[in-house]
Amino acid sequence: MPLVRRIPKRGFNARFHKDYQVVNVESLNRFTANAVIGLKEMKDAGLITSVHGIVKILGDGTISKVVTVKAHKISESAMKKLTESGSKFESLIVVKAPEKVEAKARPKTAPKAAEKAAAPKAAEKPAPKTAENPPDTGEKA
Repeated sequence: MPLVRRIPKRGFNARFHKDYQVVNVESLNRFTANAVIGLKEMKDAGLITSVHGIVKILGDGTISKVVTVKAHKISESAMKKLTESGSKFESLIVVKAPEKVEAKARPKTAPKAAEKAAAPKAAEKPAPKTAENPPDTGEKA
């Protein structure tokens, strides 16, 4: 048995867990007024670690400047604080990785049963070779 299966698991491991990069509203005050704050600007300011992850804006703190924020998700409290300050929020689309198309698994049983079902029945067999129906010799008429 593999080692991974022998070692006990601790806690709950979510199968489809999403890791968000979190940015609080208070940290958006470091940008200039009327600035457009996208993922690249947040990365340059050190608020997020990667521009490839999903970014969520949370409502901790207050914002005193009017800015336009571009992120993937936003909490209700953060949206309320942004609209109260006159700021805008633009939602970015989450791009999913293309799903792998799996090849259809072949049945493990022998395909003889399918061949028997597809074989012509006795009524569909060709007529026996008689004087009216001579055998084919390969010559063209």
